[in-house]
Amino acid sequence: MSELVLGVDDFAIKKGHTYNTGIHNLKGETMLDLLPGRKLDDLRTYARGHPDFLMLQPKAVVMDLAQAYHTWISECFPNAIRIADPISCSRLCDRKRTGSTEIRAADIIPAGESPLES
Repeated sequence: MSELVLGVDDFAIKKGHTYNTGIHNLKGETMLDLLPGRKLDDLRTYARGHPDFLMLQPKAVVMDLAQAYHTWISECFPNAIRIADPISCSRLCDRKRTGSTEIRAADIIPAGESPLES
């Protein structure tokens, strides 16, 4: 199996309206491609149009907790380890801890601090 580790993440072109998805080689620290959209149909369309993407065979893929990304990656790379990115994990833990459904940037736990330490 290859040592390739992919990163898949969305970013806003216009916050709340237009999003794209970046595909990164995390070990080589390079962007491999940029695709329009972040919905499952957008991702599947990209994979169908880019057979070279399907031949990558990464060892692992780091992504946020969006269901569309997990579904897409499990379809494209069923043997890859799927890893949730730390920011998504931190946000999920904070939502569980506070019972909130809304996350603000100020709610993210700064690096080096642990909510488990007293």
